[in-house]
Amino acid sequence: MVGDTENLLLSWGVWCMQSSGSCRGYASPMAAVMALKAPGSGFGPAMGDEPAMRVDRAVARLKMRSSELYAVLYLRFVSRLGVAMIAKQVGEPRHVVERRLAGAVAWVDSAMAAGD
Repeated sequence: MVGDTENLLLSWGVWCMQSSGSCRGYASPMAAVMALKAPGSGFGPAMGDEPAMRVDRAVARLKMRSSELYAVLYLRFVSRLGVAMIAKQVGEPRHVVERRLAGAVAWVDSAMAAGD
């Protein structure tokens, strides 16, 4: 379901910032320190490496297929921007960004359902 996929993408975005950093090219040093200082406080990775890598593979396939869909997906789930800020950043109307975001989430959902 798309709602489940959105939750997975939210967790994947946290994983990108805190873990290996494969999504951004680096891991957040502050997030790593916070995870060490306060285990169990919600600062640790939201998902394990295996499920995160599964989502990461689907997102990487989306990036190869459509850079526009990938851009809004990345800005929403990794950079944690709202739709209005994404629209401003990509220079598109809000309704276009909302459609692209819905399409990107549906594409990732379909790719994950197909089993990588």
